[in-house]
Amino acid sequence: MRKFDLNIPNELDGITYLHKASDVHLDRYARYMAHEHYELELNLGISGTAQYFVDGSPYTIQSGTLLWLFSDQTHLITNASPDFSMWIVFVKPSCLEELCTEPPFQDLLKPAPHRILCSQLNNRNATYLSESAEQLLSREPQTLHNTLLRATVLFAYHSFLHSHDARQGGTTHPAVARATKLIQSKNYDASIDSIAKAAGISKSQLSRLFKNQTGMTLVEYRHKFFLERFMYIYGS
Repeated sequence: MRKFDLNIPNELDGITYLHKASDVHLDRYARYMAHEHYELELNLGISGTAQYFVDGSPYTIQSGTLLWLFSDQTHLITNASPDFSMWIVFVKPSCLEELCTEPPFQDLLKPAPHRILCSQLNNRNATYLSESAEQLLSREPQTLHNTLLRATVLFAYHSFLHSHDARQGGTTHPAVARATKLIQSKNYDASIDSIAKAAGISKSQLSRLFKNQTGMTLVEYRHKFFLERFMYIYGS
């Protein structure tokens, strides 16, 4: 899968973004479907709930949930409640190379860990991270921003390692996983009938499973993916 360029300014080690399901307009990287990028991504749930698919497995994000996403992990967010919001922090690989020189932080340099890193933080740590992310939004002054970003990354991973509430992903039906991969392949003109046939079940069964597991119909997912791929290629 092609990795998206987040266009982080050269002088910054990363960027912070407040994602709200209620936003009418989202930044371009927040509108993509299943995607990857070179930057390490931290997600901290603030309110409401949503479902994140990471390498095909669903994870529930709620207030205090910390989810790490690495460069080789395909992910997309769906099934967000109207009040859902979360902090997203992107960190450049060059920053991580300077920052993560000793174990266990060297694990953050991997393109994909052996398991999905998702946990529920205690209220104190979640509040501290949320306040740090809010300060990072301003991006000024540059030196203080980069220092705070690095401190936030280290604290977040330390909090994750000491959390006793690791989150396990659910199971994606093989037919749903197969259909998703087909849509994301180069077969852009594939019909729903042909996708269902390749997935090995009837169109009605696949549509029902897909809706239950992703929160959108197969047709909606396909149309949205095509639209957003077009937007990525030709601009918004």
